Amino acid sequence: MLKRSIPEGNFILELDGYINRSGNEIKGILDPIRAELKSRYGLYNTYKLTLEHLPECTRSQAEKNALHNKFKLLRGKEEIDRALRCPYCQIQHARTLDHFMPKENFPDFSIYRPNLIWVCASCNSKKGNSNVSGTRSVLNPYFDDLDSGDLLQCNWYIDNGELLANFSVPYNSSHRALQIARRHMELFELHENFIAEANNLIDDFCIEVVEENESERNLLLSITTLIGDRNRSVRRRRLGNNHWERLLWQSARYQINVIQGYLGQHRIYNMYYNRVVKLGLVG
Repeated sequence: MLKRSIPEGNFILELDGYINRSGNEIKGILDPIRAELKSRYGLYNTYKLTLEHLPECTRSQAEKNALHNKFKLLRGKEEIDRALRCPYCQIQHARTLDHFMPKENFPDFSIYRPNLIWVCASCNSKKGNSNVSGTRSVLNPYFDDLDSGDLLQCNWYIDNGELLANFSVPYNSSHRALQIARRHMELFELHENFIAEANNLIDDFCIEVVEENESERNLLLSITTLIGDRNRSVRRRRLGNNHWERLLWQSARYQINVIQGYLGQHRIYNMYYNRVVKLGLVG
């Protein structure tokens, strides 16, 4: 659910360049369908907000192979920021190019850059040939409005003596974006992944709160200060409005009583204090 900037450029000229620079065999295959490919590019732009309704196209195996051959060349030339996170899961590093509309069903967009998204290998595998047959299961980081509206929400709670966070998509059966977001969460198993990542951060947070306190008397001040620090950090990193980590610390501001009540328990405080001592963070 991370927003990405839409690729820029003249994609028609790019297509002409790919075909014109091809060897005779591939050029002979792609040149007769050049005009059709350009028309399909325009159709993609028309359907960009509802790509699940984009009509599929039929190509011969030779045409598919020729387009895929050009894709492999394009992929080899594309530069990637090694710190880039996958926009589908927000957790793993993006290392592979995904065809948002799958190349098997939509071969015309094999080298159309608005259809190519850097993602992690795990999400690319889980996605497979989604987004066909009129139902979309994946949010599009280029065209969907991922920075406005609440597609994801977070809540802190105590369960069996543990301070935890839970994530969910607000329920609204008539809201199209929320319906896609719910399927997106299920497809990429994000509920479990977000919880695991968040609970690691919560554990580190509790250790830091206790580290800053020689007694339990200043818990509230430490909790408030550290939550503020983390919110400033996520703002500096420009995480999207529906990023799990941003929501974790935003929601923490409204869960201070829950956090204080948890760490204020003498047994819990001592458990974390003993861990701080073992880590050598206090004498």
